[in-house]
Amino acid sequence: MSKFEKLQEISRGTAKDINTKMMPMLGHMQKTKQVYEAAEHWKKVTSVLDDFGKNKIDPITAERRIAELTGGKSIPEVVDDMSNMMESFVKLRK
Repeated sequence: MSKFEKLQEISRGTAKDINTKMMPMLGHMQKTKQVYEAAEHWKKVTSVLDDFGKNKIDPITAERRIAELTGGKSIPEVVDDMSNMMESFVKLRK
């Protein structure tokens, strides 16, 4: 599997995880401006990751859009951010 294919597969899986795990958690949190803004941000990020994962956009476009949405972060950095948020959500629920 090439680097491009790995990144595409990671993007597809991350988009799915955001939609099925993180967004429902954000939906159950107290409705504040910050939670709303976070949810909107992650919806935009998910859209880019999903489009790239489904080969609707090329890797350069995906990286550029992610960087625009996140202040310069790469796709792997965004995946790490999502992973850290999920871990924090789980710890807070205990």
